[in-house]
Amino acid sequence: MSGDMLALLEGTTLFVGDGCRWADDADAVHDAVLALLASRYGEKDGSKPTEER
Repeated sequence: MSGDMLALLEGTTLFVGDGCRWADDADAVHDAVLALLASRYGEKDGSKPTEER
């Protein structure tokens, strides 16, 4: 799974990095990636995800 996450993060930088076509959407992509991580692995404070996979 860690390779998939690295690929996701690398891929997003290609599309929303400075000067890219979707750079204005970088904040939304950031929020979506954090929400994905929280839903799969829980929050930073150690709380569990609200729904089971």
